[in-house]
Amino acid sequence: MLLSGTLFYTKKEGWDVLDAIYFCVVSLIPTGVETNLYPSTDLGKVFTMIYLVVGTGVMFITLLTLGKTMINAEALEEKRNKLRDKAKK
Repeated sequence: MLLSGTLFYTKKEGWDVLDAIYFCVVSLIPTGVETNLYPSTDLGKVFTMIYLVVGTGVMFITLLTLGKTMINAEALEEKRNKLRDKAKK
């Protein structure tokens, strides 16, 4: 996601690489940080709308997967501890 956004904004909007990466990152995380960057072309505006909808979905799925993985790892650890305790008895 970050690569596609960065490439687009540097090529079509003429932004510096650092500005493009910064905009992409800040746009996809709920920080409320004002970037003072915005697309000036119609293509840039359309791309940004699609980028934010798709990017928000990707971020949500990533966080959901991370949360599930952590819960599963915790449950697996508890199961191992119970089996270890049973084996000691």
